[in-house]
Amino acid sequence: MSDNEKPPAGDQATEQPAEGAPLDAEALKAELEKLTAKYERAKADLAKFRTRAEEVEAAKKAAAERALAEKSLEEQLAAFKAKVQELEKLASEKEREATMARREAKLVGKVVDPVAALRLLDEEKHIAEDGSVDVEALLKDYPFLAIEEKQAVNLPGAGTRKGATADLYTQAMAALRGGNRAAAAAMMAAGMVKKG
Repeated sequence: MSDNEKPPAGDQATEQPAEGAPLDAEALKAELEKLTAKYERAKADLAKFRTRAEEVEAAKKAAAERALAEKSLEEQLAAFKAKVQELEKLASEKEREATMARREAKLVGKVVDPVAALRLLDEEKHIAEDGSVDVEALLKDYPFLAIEEKQAVNLPGAGTRKGATADLYTQAMAALRGGNRAAAAAMMAAGMVKKG
């Protein structure tokens, strides 16, 4: 290129001033302001992006914690439901046992074998409206369960007991020996058995 020729227009825009050439202060100042503004915009954008990234991370973490808490709550709920079912079953069994014990106590002294009578009970025929045993209906259907009145021979000085009372006492003692304290206590508490 000769001294008289000018470089193409695109080259002038990118051409750096030669070393030692005077610098245009106004042009440098304008360029510096542009670069500073660009830097500030980039810095602000970076801050926005960082803030947004932190928000997204926090939202992801919160969603994961909620999911974990919900899963934990569901597991707890399932455990509580299982425990409630177990307790309801246990309560039902205990109520059934208590009902059977009350019925057995009602039958003691009125039938020969209260345990056998309980097995023969028909809920519709032999249970009264209040839930107690209708002994008369039971004995009507199963007369062999009735206690026979024995005629005791009253021998002076022999210490004999009358038939039904002797059978009750024997039954109470048998219940005690068999470990059925509830039935024996019910007979004794009701005053049906006298110690002899």
